[in-house]
Amino acid sequence: MKNKKLLILFLVTVAVIITAGITARLRAPQSNIEKELLFPALAGQINDIGKITIKGNGNTVELQKQNKKWSVVNLDNYPANFNKVRTTVINLSQFKIVDEKTDNPEFYSRLGVDDPSTGDSASLLVTLFNNSNQELVSVIIGQQRQSSSSKPGLYIRKPDQKQALLVEGVLDISANNIDWINRDLMHIPSAEVKNITIQYPDGKVFEINKETKDQPDFNIKGTTGDIPSASRIIVKRMATGLEGMRADGVKAVSNFTFPDDSIMTTVTTFNGMVVTARLAHQSGHTYAHFSFSATADVPGAMNMQGKTAGGNTDSVNPEELLQKLSTLSEWVYQIPDFKYEALTSDPESIKNLLQSMQPGKNSGDNN
Repeated sequence: MKNKKLLILFLVTVAVIITAGITARLRAPQSNIEKELLFPALAGQINDIGKITIKGNGNTVELQKQNKKWSVVNLDNYPANFNKVRTTVINLSQFKIVDEKTDNPEFYSRLGVDDPSTGDSASLLVTLFNNSNQELVSVIIGQQRQSSSSKPGLYIRKPDQKQALLVEGVLDISANNIDWINRDLMHIPSAEVKNITIQYPDGKVFEINKETKDQPDFNIKGTTGDIPSASRIIVKRMATGLEGMRADGVKAVSNFTFPDDSIMTTVTTFNGMVVTARLAHQSGHTYAHFSFSATADVPGAMNMQGKTAGGNTDSVNPEELLQKLSTLSEWVYQIPDFKYEALTSDPESIKNLLQSMQPGKNSGDNN
């Protein structure tokens, strides 16, 4: 009888252990088991995607593929950053479901999966369409999971479903159009600048130049003598105007009208590159249109380090560099204010500088 009771107790114990094991497995983090893809068919549809929209609170980005090239529709179809578009689609296709979260709309905002058009929502609605403009997938992207886990996660929700989910994956996107283009335009080091000519609307011209790269300071056309130290800063700043030039916005040339008081600045490098910038201050922003050419004595190969919308340019053939840069001429760029100031300078500052270099006005400071 005693042995029978022990057997029954043993069997009960085994049953409890097995049940506990099954329950623990069902409740265990899915990092230990196979995770289900959020969009299982998307990986096979990547080449069929023809449009992407990203909607935020008050902002919308529309990316369109035309002739196998992606563009930002809201920026007059300016070329999109292909690598970012590609990464976005691939990352979406790799989202794996980790856990189910709330299905109560009152708690959506805690995870950032509320409707992006409501209140002060910070969520983003991403929708992918095929080449026939049919919707493939749509998902609301919420907050990143705050966890010490080695694998990143996001809270998401499909807009037609109440259930919020935690997925494994990353997604670096925004509803700001400018974030979807290559913002680096060009980088011409100040050490490469040989000549700068600024033409003001009133017909006045200001010009500086160097005879050689080794020359420490620029000469000012029409003057003689050393530049006072205070004014030397103004001149040197002009030469940095095309260093690290970036776009804060962009418009097609056909959709922009330059005002009559626009300024023309021409920068010539020791390597023979000529950059002409038409510059304007309009509606609280500063704009520039760039055109490019080469001097007649341009050497057979240029050693101009820098970045263009087409990528890095290290020791490239001048014709190739001009071809890359010429694509910028189709657009008018909103540029940082400090770049506008460097390329135009303040006419009053120029006037004071020239007056300071008149006989008897020179401070004699040669430091």
